Amino acid sequence: MIATCDFALAQSCPGNYTQVAAGSEFTCGLREDGSVVCRNPSPYGPIVAPPGTFSSVDAGDRYACGLKQDGTILCWGDGAPTLEGRFTELSVGGYHTCAIRDGGFLDCEAYEQDRFGKYRHVEVGWGFACAIEENRNLVCWGNNQYGQGDPPEGSFVALVVGGDHACALKPNRTIECWGRNDFGQATPPTGTFVEITAGRTHTCGRRQNGALACWGATEVGPATAPPGQFAHVDAGTNHICAIGIDGAVDCWGGRPYYGQTRSPDDEFTTLASGHDHNCGTTPSGFVRCWGAGEDGQLDAPRKRFVQVVVGYQHSCGLAANGVVTCWGANDDRQSTPPNKVFAQITSGSAHVCGRTEAGAVHCWGNNEWDRAEPPSAPFTKIAAGWGHTCGLRTNGEIECWGEEDFDQTSPPSGRFADIVSGSRHSCALKYDGRVVCWGSELEAPDGTFTSISGGAGFTCGVRDDQSIVCWGDYDDYEQLIPPPGPFVEVAAGRFHACGLRESGAVVCWGGGIALPASDCVRAACGNATLEAPEECDDGDTAFSPGDFCDASCLLVPCGVPTDPSAEAPSATDALFAVRAAVQQVSCDVRVCDVDDSGVVTAADALAILRRSVGEPVIFDCPE
Repeated sequence: MIATCDFALAQSCPGNYTQVAAGSEFTCGLREDGSVVCRNPSPYGPIVAPPGTFSSVDAGDRYACGLKQDGTILCWGDGAPTLEGRFTELSVGGYHTCAIRDGGFLDCEAYEQDRFGKYRHVEVGWGFACAIEENRNLVCWGNNQYGQGDPPEGSFVALVVGGDHACALKPNRTIECWGRNDFGQATPPTGTFVEITAGRTHTCGRRQNGALACWGATEVGPATAPPGQFAHVDAGTNHICAIGIDGAVDCWGGRPYYGQTRSPDDEFTTLASGHDHNCGTTPSGFVRCWGAGEDGQLDAPRKRFVQVVVGYQHSCGLAANGVVTCWGANDDRQSTPPNKVFAQITSGSAHVCGRTEAGAVHCWGNNEWDRAEPPSAPFTKIAAGWGHTCGLRTNGEIECWGEEDFDQTSPPSGRFADIVSGSRHSCALKYDGRVVCWGSELEAPDGTFTSISGGAGFTCGVRDDQSIVCWGDYDDYEQLIPPPGPFVEVAAGRFHACGLRESGAVVCWGGGIALPASDCVRAACGNATLEAPEECDDGDTAFSPGDFCDASCLLVPCGVPTDPSAEAPSATDALFAVRAAVQQVSCDVRVCDVDDSGVVTAADALAILRRSVGEPVIFDCPE
């Protein structure tokens, strides 16, 4: 049980790591300097590594442990055990930990066992454990439902334990496995290996030349290995990570989790960060979202927008004609905007407000604390927090309404040039560039800024030199530690923030699932690697069911006729273009005779395609 850079998405994360350790839903990495850093907001609370110098790290279901260079063990997280004394090795399983003391004696915490003698190595799984005895024989104890407690006879030099199976390395460097094998996880390939690792239902090995081989299955399908040379590999519960010979970390397998700190490879002109997801507008005006998407908040329509905002589990876009479109959660009708024309929009956790050209404000969605009942006075700018909203009047003064338990609706007096709101606080930018904040006891730093953005208990601002500074009273995910500039814009979310560079590139940091890196880039579509939001990737940029890459990638081949001898694209080619444009693979999308010519042609399909770009998609095919 060790290893991951990103719990769900294939990713390349540069950095100087010597070991990675994967728990169920969090990741820890051991740096070259011996420090440990952990990432991912676990459902059981943040997994925050303590300071210190470590020689190894391992992770389980809810906690992680590190072996310090002085031989002591320190554990952290939910239910973390306390192991006293000095040790030479440790292994963290699903629910318990074992360690080998000086002299080879075994000590297992929170697990009934009576193992006497001396041991060379121990591995803990999800209900059973195995060890290599001093004479290099194997011994296992615990659950034996699938024969995982009956190891083979012989001499072994290395051992790994998975969910219900185990594998061991012989002196000749071949592998032998036993236990559950319904996914082939206990059927290793031929050849020799120098390192092995096991997850719940998959196993991987590293060969002498650095190449990897994996067998079994992860949550998303058969266990595979990327090409290249690696210095270390380790399997988590449902995913796999490896450290390249350059020190960078690659991870694959497992279903998408949040990914809000993954830096996308698109170019953006505006950026918005929410609770656990982000959205940005591309130079073409289309919106791209990433992060948590269980309520459809990432499913931006194929329209062009001039502004995008995000809330707790919803997103909204403002078109050039002033029409607002929202997507995602709608339990409070936060994704049901009024039929009005707006010049600006802003979103709280479950409410949205829009400002008209004349300065009038209209709000919709959750109305707890009267957050959706704005005052009648005209405003030049509005900014919504979790349950409150503040507006900048035409004279530069500020008025707020909604939740007030942290005095977030009691702004300071004076005249201001800009305003932003966080979860339970707001900040305003003075005309001289200084910042003033109120609510949640956030004190702004000295100096001048060109723009600011409020998050959940913290705020970030872009200084005059285009560097980013973040401040607040909550930094468990290092969201207050931005990367070096220059940046032109910043957007703060719940546990993370993202910065927009002049080139249009986006870099994110803070809470999430990726080990810290300067730029963690998702590979492009058509690279034969499964990445969110793809359901499949056949290695071809041509559109096929399940491929959900960017439309620019999908639409290129749609103008190429299926028949090379044809003079024009067929209706089938155009139909694929329609489905690609609206990101829909359902057979409900049909090409019909829209020009009443009596024949369904490519022109009909292209007419539907044009209708789908930047406009509501209406398929009025006759029955």
